[in-house]
Amino acid sequence: MGCFCQEGKAKHPKWNQVPLPFAKWIIVVQAKTALCAGREVKGCAFEGMSRWAPWGHGGAKRTTTFLKKSYYWPNLKEDAKEYVKTCFTCQQNRVVNKKQAGLLRPLPILERPWESVSMDFMVSLPPSRGFDAIMVVVDRFSKMAHFIPTKKSATAQETGRLFFTHVFKHHGLPNDIVSDRDPKFTSKFWRALWKRMGTELKMNTSFRPQMDG
Repeated sequence: MGCFCQEGKAKHPKWNQVPLPFAKWIIVVQAKTALCAGREVKGCAFEGMSRWAPWGHGGAKRTTTFLKKSYYWPNLKEDAKEYVKTCFTCQQNRVVNKKQAGLLRPLPILERPWESVSMDFMVSLPPSRGFDAIMVVVDRFSKMAHFIPTKKSATAQETGRLFFTHVFKHHGLPNDIVSDRDPKFTSKFWRALWKRMGTELKMNTSFRPQMDG
């Protein structure tokens, strides 16, 4: 990007009204005339932009777009972000474009063992006897756990078979199963299986891996 400072009175009609202290800071950037803003100009630029109704207090992106039309200085985008963070009106005008998150609901307190279990997988392990993953089923009351060898590619049907073979025969059906949103646990087969069994599926929210143990 080529640019040069042009001292003296601005020749471009857009800058005929530029105050004399700033006239020496006229700059041409990619055939466009802009005000080459030094430290003494930046504050005036932000203040003037904020007072102009169509663009004032519109967030970091709109502020940067507006300033680039008439000003230039290194790190303009970063300075605009910092200005918006410290501007009380900009923070009040922030628009939330997503649904507000609901309240987190804690898991209920249990009364007996194996009333509720958590389930997850440890994957990408070194192969051993044809297995490369471990299915972990933990009783949330006593913290007793079953570690069942399996494969990373196991389907929802295979996962259900492992549960009945290694857990159900010892402890019966739980009232609910806590898990993450692994594709195995969100499949139609998995949901239909436990609905028929009368077991409730409780899946955690995103980015909360500690919930399922």
